[in-house]
Amino acid sequence: MPGAPVFLDEVVNNFYSFTTLRAHGGDTLYIGTTHMKSRLLWRFDTAAKKFHDLGYDRVAHPGDVKIHRSLEYDPPKDVFYLISSALHGEDKYYESPGAEICVYDPNTGSIERIGRPMEHEYTQTITFDPARRLLYGFTYHTFSFYVAL
Repeated sequence: MPGAPVFLDEVVNNFYSFTTLRAHGGDTLYIGTTHMKSRLLWRFDTAAKKFHDLGYDRVAHPGDVKIHRSLEYDPPKDVFYLISSALHGEDKYYESPGAEICVYDPNTGSIERIGRPMEHEYTQTITFDPARRLLYGFTYHTFSFYVAL
């Protein structure tokens, strides 16, 4: 990119911002991040003090650049629900497919897409209601509320 700062590649490849934290078990923390190359889902082993990339980039779309307050645990199924958010402006709205809800299984390491709540929309936050087995979400750019699962 002409006129881009010299450090741009460094930022794109190595800049992370933690945007979601979920404790799980005694020594494990699951982390959603912002990352321009979609390395968005991590596990941190608090005993070993090591981070593990869980491979969200394998299922990511180009607009998926953060898991923003959108990582919820489902105890009976022992899985996490997550959905991505984006950083693009309104000018890219119709070019972007929108976020898809994913299920991460910590026992197998699999990440499975299960559906897109709204075309072109990305999610700012979700919460899981285990009693009703529903996922509630709020989107950006249209600030819409949805119910899924």
